[in-house]
Amino acid sequence: MTEIDIPAAMEKAADFIEIEGHFGKGHFKTDEGCFCTLGAYAVALGVDPSFERLDDALRERGVMGAFDEGWRRLDETARALGYDVVHQMNDAPETTATDMAGVLRETAAQLRSVG
Repeated sequence: MTEIDIPAAMEKAADFIEIEGHFGKGHFKTDEGCFCTLGAYAVALGVDPSFERLDDALRERGVMGAFDEGWRRLDETARALGYDVVHQMNDAPETTATDMAGVLRETAAQLRSVG
């Protein structure tokens, strides 16, 4: 099995949600086709984040561990910014795509620094 580059996937997710119309709140993927931070991370790992089957899709693709590890690390970054978890920060009314792209990039940088 190929090792997954979690920081690269986070950076890809950051680039994705910064594209106008791609960032969303409240769901991994909205009916309008917008993605929250975790949904964009799933896309970067090669998975369609349709809520009903996300776990199955992550397992089938062999990226469940990378998704869980990334989620845990994103939660740590969100906590450092005063939120309990990353999806709380994502869904806060004042939070923008730029804010969440910053969280993805900061977390990627932290992961790279610890090697």
